[in-house]
Amino acid sequence: MLRRKFSRTAFWQDVRRHNITAFYYIGEVVRYLMATPPAPDDRNHNLRVMTGAGLKPDVWAAFMERFGVSNVIEGLGSTEANYGITNVDNRIGSVGRLPYPKATNIRILKYDVERGEHVQDAAGKHVESGPHEAGEIVAEVLDGTGVGGFFEGYTSTEATEAKLIRNLFTPGDCWFRSGDLVRFDEDDYFFFVDRVGDTFRWKGENVSTAEVETILSAFEGPSVVNVYGVSIPATEGRAGMVALTYPDGVAFDPKGFYRFAQSHLAHYAVPLFVRLTSVADMTTTFKLRKVESQHEGYDPVATGGDPLFVADTEAGSYVPLTTQSLDRLKILPFQGAEAHAR
Repeated sequence: MLRRKFSRTAFWQDVRRHNITAFYYIGEVVRYLMATPPAPDDRNHNLRVMTGAGLKPDVWAAFMERFGVSNVIEGLGSTEANYGITNVDNRIGSVGRLPYPKATNIRILKYDVERGEHVQDAAGKHVESGPHEAGEIVAEVLDGTGVGGFFEGYTSTEATEAKLIRNLFTPGDCWFRSGDLVRFDEDDYFFFVDRVGDTFRWKGENVSTAEVETILSAFEGPSVVNVYGVSIPATEGRAGMVALTYPDGVAFDPKGFYRFAQSHLAHYAVPLFVRLTSVADMTTTFKLRKVESQHEGYDPVATGGDPLFVADTEAGSYVPLTTQSLDRLKILPFQGAEAHAR
């Protein structure tokens, strides 16, 4: 251990001081490093390879270009999971390649975001995803304690069973639910789409929070972009909301951000609400929290006084969220995630 906690200002000093050639990243750590001001010595180091999970494609390419890191090894899995995928080809945005899935314990089950369940055929059998179709990774639980296929479970029997599907393809088989939605292309490269429950439906379309975050992160200014869906009373689906965290001295440009979102996203993916946060809400492993923010929605009280904005088409901008602006835009006040239909 070089230091007790991550420090983006001291990171490159440590890399140079200890002649580090490789490091492991998680979550938004790399984006934090990109948020530091460019410096003449950005490439003055011996770091050549980095491996981890949660690296967004936009940051991936920009980081390699700015800091001269030649190899990124991105993967997908979890501590308790009985599978793992790793991208060893430096294919930007991919979590790995699986050319012969039938030779592994991994399958991709097509997932219906609107219903929140796996797709089944007329006979009640689960349907596997094809190229470019979002699906959940499931992995067969195999006997023994080997690396591949072993799932020990949790201390809670209920929690363990919630992660398992039994009799999926053959009587008596057992499969671990990853909770990760992925898609793959014709070359069998896999790409992370979202966590189950994070992707939401709006205006009859599926919205991937991860994909919208990647696009909105290209807008200059915010250091962290966190997208999630929030419920609106008497309205089907969930509307997009984005929490933006700005570094000191950088202000939110409501008109510019609105124009950027409108020009870069499909109309249904443009966030209806914006929340400005002084500190990004993250887990201890630098992953963005979404569930808590979903529950707080666009309620001025629940959001703790954070500045809130709502998209105003006529104004061509995000305008401050007030009782008057909501009434003018015919949006009912937030009532809590469980107070109305999703």
